[in-house]
Amino acid sequence: MHCGLQRGDLRVKCNYSMGIHRKWVQAASGMAFTAVIVGLLLGGPGYVQASGVTESLPESVQTTELGDSVEDAVVTERASATTELESGPFIGEVNDPSHARNYIQQTKQGEFAALSLKEDQAANVLQVTYGQWDSSLQPLWQQEAMLPLAASATPAMGVQRETYSGGQLWLISYMKAESGIEWLAVHTGADGQVLWSRPLETDGMDTGQQNVSLGLEPLPQGDFLVYTINHHRTLTIYHYDRDGELEWTRRTDGVEAGWLIAADDGYYSILNTDQGVRSVLSDVYGQPKQNLMWNGWDKRKVLDVHEWRDGIAITFTGNSQASAKKRTLVFDHQMKKRSETGDYDANLYYIPEDRAFLSITDQYEALGGKGSMSMHGITITSLNRKGKELWSANTVYKEDDYFRVKLDGSLFYKIPEGYVILSRTESNGSTAVILDLMKILVHK
Repeated sequence: MHCGLQRGDLRVKCNYSMGIHRKWVQAASGMAFTAVIVGLLLGGPGYVQASGVTESLPESVQTTELGDSVEDAVVTERASATTELESGPFIGEVNDPSHARNYIQQTKQGEFAALSLKEDQAANVLQVTYGQWDSSLQPLWQQEAMLPLAASATPAMGVQRETYSGGQLWLISYMKAESGIEWLAVHTGADGQVLWSRPLETDGMDTGQQNVSLGLEPLPQGDFLVYTINHHRTLTIYHYDRDGELEWTRRTDGVEAGWLIAADDGYYSILNTDQGVRSVLSDVYGQPKQNLMWNGWDKRKVLDVHEWRDGIAITFTGNSQASAKKRTLVFDHQMKKRSETGDYDANLYYIPEDRAFLSITDQYEALGGKGSMSMHGITITSLNRKGKELWSANTVYKEDDYFRVKLDGSLFYKIPEGYVILSRTESNGSTAVILDLMKILVHK
């Protein structure tokens, strides 16, 4: 495996091949990241008692080792497959390693859009890079912008989403030189051409350090929602029209974490509140229309909400918050339940497109010599609901105290040739990470 590290932009690029088992990523000693962590917990609106129809979602009592689906048919056994790992595009640097999904998204056409932020404190500028790749991870277009950054600025937060017209909408919260915190929104066309760019009005709210999350959800009519949760557990939703003009604001207390999902005539909120898991369908004015009751689920918490082309997968903790299990429910885009897994091990990831589970195993072996060096082997395995292995891939890295490579199963996408998984290069003692995409080619 050939790898190169450019210190100027902290860029790591590698070529992978499963034909040779011992392949190394080399990194220069002393590589350091300067960014500071910002915890982004995607927020959602607070629970409001809704009038109108109420739909109940009962909890299944069926549980198996890997979570047999309550409604799915038995998964057809697959023939044995061989795999190959191949490097993908360099995405960039972020200071929010827990929420890379804010910066990377698979589009409805199976392409990939990404946003990255790199702060140059010496020059007091924020470098913004955004672009798009096809399903084979070949570049379509990429653009850069430089924003004036205040001296000793707090780390910038960002989020990008695909619009219903096929373009991109991205938002950056950063400390602008001489004017404090600014929310900059940019709307591009499908080819990356900027359609409009403007700072957003925030209704007098302090959008600075008290915010610990930032979310964005475009709506079908061209308008969009921005939502935040601060450390006081106050959820704020801002509704903007298609030109970025603020139309209304809603605030709710007692929200720990949540997600917004666009609907045909409004939006769904899925959230963890002081009263347990709640979900509400609201109209475009933020007024509740339908309350989804989660019978028997109040002792659980939502861990993740994953939207893809064919549906929405919501992953919860297991039977109790203390259990090392989780469970996934799959819905269509109208939030009608289609299938459900039983409880499965917390170290697995459920891939709803395949009705299969993903396991990532890390193994370290210390090496002799100066400093602390280790061989890091990573094995990726796909299992069906019966625990049968569908395919497996592995790679090996040589690492030191200054960096570690991880594969992030929470960002795992299906492509025609196989799959794409997020690769994260993390610096020891720092919170900034480098993001790349890796292809898993599956040959049947």
